[in-house]
Amino acid sequence: MGTVCARCGGVFRGRWALMLLWCKVDEFYVCRRCWKWECHEGHGKGKENVGTNSGEVAAGIFAIAGFTIVMIGSWAVVDGIQVAWYASLPTTPIANLPAQGLVKVQGTILDTDPVAWSGREVNGEGGWSWEWDPRARFQVQDATGEVNVTTNRWWAVEGTAHPSGLHVGSVYLPGDTVLVVGDVVGLGAGRHLEVLYASPDGFLVNPGLPLFLGSLCVAPFVAVAVHYARVTLRRSSLHRERVQVVPKIELRFEHAVRDDSLPWRSNRVRSQRRRLGIALSFVALSVLAIVWIWAGLTPHTRSDFYAAVVLAAMVPPLGALFPLSWVLYKGPVPTAMALSDRGVHFWYASPYERRLADGFASWDEIEFVGVRGSGDSATRSLERKSGAKDDVDFLSRENWTELVNEWQRRRGTSPGPPAT
Repeated sequence: MGTVCARCGGVFRGRWALMLLWCKVDEFYVCRRCWKWECHEGHGKGKENVGTNSGEVAAGIFAIAGFTIVMIGSWAVVDGIQVAWYASLPTTPIANLPAQGLVKVQGTILDTDPVAWSGREVNGEGGWSWEWDPRARFQVQDATGEVNVTTNRWWAVEGTAHPSGLHVGSVYLPGDTVLVVGDVVGLGAGRHLEVLYASPDGFLVNPGLPLFLGSLCVAPFVAVAVHYARVTLRRSSLHRERVQVVPKIELRFEHAVRDDSLPWRSNRVRSQRRRLGIALSFVALSVLAIVWIWAGLTPHTRSDFYAAVVLAAMVPPLGALFPLSWVLYKGPVPTAMALSDRGVHFWYASPYERRLADGFASWDEIEFVGVRGSGDSATRSLERKSGAKDDVDFLSRENWTELVNEWQRRRGTSPGPPAT
């Protein structure tokens, strides 16, 4: 599958198809070369008559970020719905417990010591680790009888008003009232209640709140997705009608020869890609180190594990966000540059890049060469009198300096060290 340039018939595949320009006048997609020479740079109005694919790309990346929030919001909603289901169950007297199945009981804890129901952490040879408290097995009594209770689901036990200390989870004291939902397991003397949810006095999660918050999180992303889906479908329909009679050219098989009469200079783009890779690697290693120290060498409370689950849920979409955004937004990069009496020439090794990027700009059509913005927002810019602007951060420092100095020389200004 690919997208065809409505002018030259070139078939653009993969991420290159996302870089075609939408001509607002003719209402079809064209490559940069055709937009310049066939559409006369937006029919004389430059970028005013161009709608790019960047909106759809931004929507895709926006959707990835939204996926994180949707996932977390959905988790909260499901948790709320589950607790609401538990709350709707009738309370069963302990004397009338069935042989098996899900039940809800409410009674008083029978024990001689405090119950660290959700476990504790101990510091051993390998650092801090979670250890289930053996006192977590105890009895609950109501007016009709008593039953043994246990659980391995520490995350399903709500906290109490009792102080828990640094290394202990939810603490329940003898005589505390407890509401338990669980499965009846075992026979005879071994029968007990395996807890699925427990709280001191009631069901603490209101499903309406997470549902409302989840909806607030999801709604903006759904609206953006619907908008760009409508735009994309409309453009695709119009474009298909206009390219039916255009002969198709498979660009991946296209071969071009560079004009060796020009003084080509190699363009090694060391700066941004290498710095970005080093920065991302450093961030990833730092995060791993922090997580390892936090998880293995420090004690935690019960709420820390909820945070850990949220962070773990965010890792896949956020981990995919950086490389995906780099792939989608990384435009054509020339492998060489040449300066001649006619203008500045760029050579692109890929046939897709040669059609998506402008490989030549005459000195007469250039309005400005320099840096726009300041600080982190500063970008190298090559601007034409037609209003078209090219971000030329892809040039090496040496080539950028040579281009600025040559342009200033031809304008009659004194060359100087350009800002980078």
